[in-house]
Amino acid sequence: MGGLAAQLPLVNDGDLNGHGGLFYGYHRTMLSLLCALPLLQAGAPGQLIVLEKNAATARLLDTREGETVTTWPVGDGPHEVALSPDGRYAMVANYGGQNPGSSLTRISLLEMNPKNQLRHYDLEAAIRPHGLTYTGDSRFLWLTAEVSGELWRMDTKTGTVAAKVVVGGGGGHMVARQNDGRLFVSHIGAGVVTPVISTGHGATTVTGPAGWTAREQISTGAGAEGIAVRPKGKLLWVGNRAEDTLSLIDTESLKVVATLPCEGFPIRVNFSNDGAIAAVTCATANEVALFDAETHELLARIPTGDGTTPIGMAFNDAGTHLYVSCSGSNQVADIDLRLRRVVQHFSTGEVPDGLAWLPTPPPQTAAMGPSE
Repeated sequence: MGGLAAQLPLVNDGDLNGHGGLFYGYHRTMLSLLCALPLLQAGAPGQLIVLEKNAATARLLDTREGETVTTWPVGDGPHEVALSPDGRYAMVANYGGQNPGSSLTRISLLEMNPKNQLRHYDLEAAIRPHGLTYTGDSRFLWLTAEVSGELWRMDTKTGTVAAKVVVGGGGGHMVARQNDGRLFVSHIGAGVVTPVISTGHGATTVTGPAGWTAREQISTGAGAEGIAVRPKGKLLWVGNRAEDTLSLIDTESLKVVATLPCEGFPIRVNFSNDGAIAAVTCATANEVALFDAETHELLARIPTGDGTTPIGMAFNDAGTHLYVSCSGSNQVADIDLRLRRVVQHFSTGEVPDGLAWLPTPPPQTAAMGPSE
């Protein structure tokens, strides 16, 4: 309790209670402190979707105590999950294991009947789908096709692939979407980022949809993987895991404008909803690095525990907690960002990876209707 306790005043009730006042006041302060600690340390109210690669499942956890609400069977090797902007769906990319994956699984979050909660999409090609991001209308989904070196646009209502954009090889792995619709694909093997820019609307062509074009690739660093656009900003952050650096790209000029050191295999990047904090999981260091997203100053490096291997991340909406999948220890670490330390670990299935945070109760839409 040291640091927190030092901030609280020692209450002296001597005027009211004679010589025993100081003793009484001290214990009353300690009682208040002990009562306050659970409020600081307990998880934020909400739920967390955790993908478990070896178990081929998605687990729904209560973030207060880490209790399992339910689990869903998905496909082989689920790696990444994306929430639709309307809050109705969670899409899972089934990357595969020894054999390349060829499917997606959609979870209907507002569907009460378990029999109707899952929809599986057969992509009809072993492309190893991985990075995912929805369009603003929640109908279309962009996904990386790692094997074919493409970025696919899928109509989630019909299940058809509406377009394919060639982005090149080199392990096109993750995708990030800016609010204006610009897309960015990271390539682990090539150490580059490919911008995909909308120039209008039109019919699908052989290499991609008319109106979408892959621009010249941007060199960042070896092992470019984790990628995220700062909310309400124009900077793309990229984790170069093999170089222990972060590249910051201006999304207008498409130039690298800053390079930050970040030791320990920086593998994922995520932002708080207000864009104030950038979080980076450092897998071999067993730490999460926190940066001031405006000044780029390193704020803290928070240990997640020996052998935890932190990978995926999700902030709660308030930005007070950061949840981190620990693939090495089969846990999720709950970081209280006010205390800047892990306050609890939740048990999961084998090799947790992608995470998504849900408020409680889940968001409601104006016209929910039945699941498509």
